[in-house]
Amino acid sequence: MTASLLLAPLGGLLSAALGLATEAPWWMACALGFGGILILRAEALVNARNEARRGLHENRLLGEVSRKQALDYLREIRQSQQPVRGAGADPEETA
Repeated sequence: MTASLLLAPLGGLLSAALGLATEAPWWMACALGFGGILILRAEALVNARNEARRGLHENRLLGEVSRKQALDYLREIRQSQQPVRGAGADPEETA
């Protein structure tokens, strides 16, 4: 889900929250602002969490199997995640 899909519905809620925040204590205004930032950056936060988890799994893998087996496995996984080259692509340019 992208942040752009959330902007329209959250725009009204955010403006209403800002209206309430003008009469609320300063900490409430800060909490609402921080919550709004978290909502808008949710996709980036999830991606960062997934990258961190991937790193933990790779470190555990390197500790449990031989170096050659781990490198072969990681190479295979990363090659499968790369986009497929077009039919007209020159293999020497990408290497």
